[in-house]
Amino acid sequence: MRRPGSDYDIRIDVTLSYSSTPRRTRQSSRGYLAVWMDWISSKSGETADAFLNRALDTDDESERDKSRELPWTIHPMKQFGLSGVKRNSGTVQKDWATVKSNALPESLSIAIRGHQGWSRDPDETATYAIAVTFEVIGQEIAIYEPLRNAVMDLQASVEAEVEVEIDE
Repeated sequence: MRRPGSDYDIRIDVTLSYSSTPRRTRQSSRGYLAVWMDWISSKSGETADAFLNRALDTDDESERDKSRELPWTIHPMKQFGLSGVKRNSGTVQKDWATVKSNALPESLSIAIRGHQGWSRDPDETATYAIAVTFEVIGQEIAIYEPLRNAVMDLQASVEAEVEVEIDE
């Protein structure tokens, strides 16, 4: 799919949903939850170590090289995505990007980050689910069949049984 001759439009959807202990007073959207979450994705050409460092960086003013980011429709920052819409203001966060298949990054990493809400307990947790989908727009090509076959091969090798005799 990433060959230079391929020119498919690929839509990448990411949906994060989470739940956390609510505060009884419900003062604000961030102060309402014991823990709030957001997600970020890797940039094109970013190494796994660089992405990990960026995901763990708590400085909001860290380097913001927008040129290598996927063109997300709703962005975590109001000034970059749809006008006046912020991706991470609720417990269900959805965003999508449309990219040409030959411009897809070699790998795509997603980090889910937890942030302190009203709770001061460092062991406070939140439960979450994330769904990532890839869709070829306007054409049909088999992208899931090779992935499914690779997963089935991996499962078959993991499920191999071994009998071992134990001498007493």
